[in-house]
Amino acid sequence: MKRKTSIQTVILLTLLMGSHLACSQTAEELLPKAIQLEEVKGELEQAIEIYQSIVKEYPDNRPIAAMAYLHMGRCYEKLGKQEARKAYRQVIQEYADQSDLATEASARLAALGKPGSPISNKGMMVRKVWEGPNVDMMGEPSPDGKYISFVDWDTGDLAIYEIATGKTRRLTSTGSWDDPNHHAMESIWSPDGKQLVYVWRIDGNPGRIGFYIIDPDGSEPRKIWSSIEMDWAQCHDWSADGKQILACFKKKDQTKHIGLVSVADGSVRHLKDLGKGQSWPRCMRFSPDGRNIVFDYAQEKDNPSNDIFLLSSDGGSLTSLVEHPSNDYVLGWMPDGKAVLFASNRSGTVGTFIIQVKDGAPVGEPELIKQITGHVEPLGFTKDGSYYYGLLQQVRDIYMAELDHVTGQVNAPAEKAIRVFEGSNEAPAYSPDGRYLAYVSMRSPLAKTFQSSWGGDLLIIKSLETSKERVLRPDLGTFGFPTWSPDGSSIYLVHWNANDLVELSRIDVQTGDITLNIQHEDNYSHFGGHLCSPSGKLLYYGLRDLEAGSWNIIVRDLESGNEEVFFSPDKNCTLNISPDGQWLALGYPRSRTPHLVLVSTATGESRELIRFKRGTQIGVFPSTSWSRDGNYLLLGIKDPESDHDNFEL
Repeated sequence: MKRKTSIQTVILLTLLMGSHLACSQTAEELLPKAIQLEEVKGELEQAIEIYQSIVKEYPDNRPIAAMAYLHMGRCYEKLGKQEARKAYRQVIQEYADQSDLATEASARLAALGKPGSPISNKGMMVRKVWEGPNVDMMGEPSPDGKYISFVDWDTGDLAIYEIATGKTRRLTSTGSWDDPNHHAMESIWSPDGKQLVYVWRIDGNPGRIGFYIIDPDGSEPRKIWSSIEMDWAQCHDWSADGKQILACFKKKDQTKHIGLVSVADGSVRHLKDLGKGQSWPRCMRFSPDGRNIVFDYAQEKDNPSNDIFLLSSDGGSLTSLVEHPSNDYVLGWMPDGKAVLFASNRSGTVGTFIIQVKDGAPVGEPELIKQITGHVEPLGFTKDGSYYYGLLQQVRDIYMAELDHVTGQVNAPAEKAIRVFEGSNEAPAYSPDGRYLAYVSMRSPLAKTFQSSWGGDLLIIKSLETSKERVLRPDLGTFGFPTWSPDGSSIYLVHWNANDLVELSRIDVQTGDITLNIQHEDNYSHFGGHLCSPSGKLLYYGLRDLEAGSWNIIVRDLESGNEEVFFSPDKNCTLNISPDGQWLALGYPRSRTPHLVLVSTATGESRELIRFKRGTQIGVFPSTSWSRDGNYLLLGIKDPESDHDNFEL
């Protein structure tokens, strides 16, 4: 299925949120708007005005006020103004109880006293080089900084973007979204900039993953590696001598390892096992002298937070470089090889840090370089020392509209239902009695794991009668897709473990107590959703066997814990149960021709309800929603021939 990253829409929404400030807004509403102005638009003076209004109007909201002073100091730093010191001193002297923020303010104040500090050199220069709906972050800049490699998700081909002109050019021509899909994935430039190595995927093929090398002129690519024993593989870097490709591999039994692929003959040299349960390394890079490899990795199976390690290039020694309770991941080696640049959420927001390295070991403590708003994807350094990164800012908000269930007409325009932490809220779910709205909010930077772009770290239950909210903080890492039990006493959540596989838990809405209901081996993963029968006795959910490649809908007796396969769809789908519990509606949004299927819960018999023409898009999470009387299915549809880019209900 074709993948598109709606960067243009995301940026547009972000700018709108930062441009109209109502005087009645709370500190929690104002702070993210000011941060967006500071980090996304670069309108520092306007951001400072909002920060000043926050500390003036809400000084007793100590976490928010301290954060506002800290960001105010950063703005002044970027402007080269002495007021930065005053703002940092305010945090240290007036908000010492906000220990993490006070520590960061102290570090910034100390840094300003050093020669060459941002106050004297006007700070780090940041320039936007590419934005829009076709921006992709699976490539990297060429060594000379002229191009960025990427996947053209319209066709699935490998392509390059010319920074100076904004023009794009496809290097391959065999990408296809016809079953089976053929498309490019990650790509890496050779040190001399004359070649690219890239991953090519063919769905359903036993050797579906392969590494290919191609010249930027688009000449015929050359396969250097593929293996029917591997379920997945990813290339990360090209050695300085041009002879080896640094890669990570995952076998069909889900075990992973780091290896080097010979450019000459495709042979693989095994360097280090990564086990079966831990997550996939987010970024791996050779040191400039080729002696070490830096990579990030979750040490514990049930903890998705990454630490950073150094591995000798012969695989003989492993050293911990950054070990911290926060989530840390590699951005790259500094060009001189004396330090590693990495991202971390240790200060409450995403920051870029630098750690000095000598003789394969860390030296001193990490130093904060820059705070960043958004989800940072590392791209890499060019020869002149410029660093390129992608900024993925997925804005998700919850809207409400009044629908006439008789006529199917919307009576009034949709209005934003949640006005705090705008852009970070998703997955709304009405309680069975209609009095509450549960939703998920993402308020901790880097809480999401590498593979999952959905979910949050807080479960919010909002009273629709009083508008009051209760915040639940289940210790589940990143979770999402809340579904109420029929009696309204609990909510089922899916959450991502450190291996980026989905588990299912139940949380008591009154006490917040968590019960782990469903946990499977590493070769299984959930899909499609989870929902209770109206009686509350049965639970339906999708379960994929990764080794067999099969898809099954499981029905579980919640009293006995017994399970059985209820229905086996031929591919990924979403599921929704009718109000009377007699039907499951299955949506196939990723099919070449999206369609809906009804399955009887009594007999398991199925029938196709409707099939849409090729190119039509239907909603994904979920695809459908039942009307209260069970007579209709509601869904969002995007017609490929429409002159607008919106889904219609």
